Amino acid sequence: MFVNPKTKAALGKLFRAFNRKVTEDSMENYLEFVQGFPYMVVKAAIEQEIEMADKMPTPARIQSNCKAHNPASSFICEDCDGNGFLFSEPRYDDY
Repeated sequence: MFVNPKTKAALGKLFRAFNRKVTEDSMENYLEFVQGFPYMVVKAAIEQEIEMADKMPTPARIQSNCKAHNPASSFICEDCDGNGFLFSEPRYDDY
């Protein structure tokens, strides 16, 4: 599993913010839940949790925040209805 080093550093910041020791198992657990999200989404979710939470958030909580911050999951192109092709009618003029 390839992990962006910046994502790993952001998770390290989460552990340090709540004064927790980072073990390899706990880091892998959190990385499983944020796998597939871009770094900026993970960073925004972690920063929000650091500001709002009183105790260490669970990996599922971080994942739900990543889903909330991920713009790609809620964006559907209105021109092509999300299928990637734009329907255009044929032109019957000089062009």
